[in-house]
Amino acid sequence: MEPIILTINSHQLTDYQACEEKYRLGTIDSLEAKKTKLALTKGTLWHLAMARWYQARLEGYTKERLLKLKVDIGSSILASELEMEVASLIYKRFMEYCNHWEGEQLTPIAVEGLDENGRDRTGFSKLFDSGPNYRVIFEGKPDLIATCENNKKYWIDHKSQSRASDHYSYSNQFIAYTWGMGMPGKINYTVFVKNANDKTYRRQIVAPDQKQIEQWVERTKIWTRRIIKSLLEDSFVHNPASCETRYGMCFFNDICKQTNENGRDWVIKSSFKKREERYSSWK
Repeated sequence: MEPIILTINSHQLTDYQACEEKYRLGTIDSLEAKKTKLALTKGTLWHLAMARWYQARLEGYTKERLLKLKVDIGSSILASELEMEVASLIYKRFMEYCNHWEGEQLTPIAVEGLDENGRDRTGFSKLFDSGPNYRVIFEGKPDLIATCENNKKYWIDHKSQSRASDHYSYSNQFIAYTWGMGMPGKINYTVFVKNANDKTYRRQIVAPDQKQIEQWVERTKIWTRRIIKSLLEDSFVHNPASCETRYGMCFFNDICKQTNENGRDWVIKSSFKKREERYSSWK
């Protein structure tokens, strides 16, 4: 019998821990909503702006070229499909972001995106666990890798917010990045508020110690073995306690509340689409 190979990332792991059916619909069935929530649209736009900005800095743009690029990125934000009021706020935040962090001790080493060989420049894909009949590959891709103060390397993850709140430093995403990249990290926050304050542009260091990382690895191995068991048995339990998230109702709520297959099929066809490719840190 060929060994089962489970490839997983922190988001899929968190989905399974929250609700097994959410994992099945999102990861196995590869479903995503046709209509994207505003928060995700804003986040995607911000990440694209950050990628262009730091890639230019990585390539050694002169001050004059960076100034022109800043205007170009700002124009692309205003030309997006977002309502003008929302796009204008993101435009304002981007311009202020560049000014706020001007002269910072941060030198980009790699920016998320594919290199000439089709491999993600910041991604990792590592053997996480194995047994006689299975292997688990853990993947991840931070937004940026850079040297900061004291020439120390960090992974960096950009987070845009509607209100200031710190993320949990020991979440699956951040400990996985630290484990996979072998370096501490920084969460790069930008808050989309009308009037900037001392929390609008800030960074949070993520530096779990070795014992904390090892504890996360051992606990996560239990979870990945549960996922393998669910796959083998084709059994994924719905957890109603996770239908409401901090971002609103779960994407899949309209599917899960249907009481028959015809209803589920109709919701899937009308409101969802299949991703062409599954998520992968490496291409």
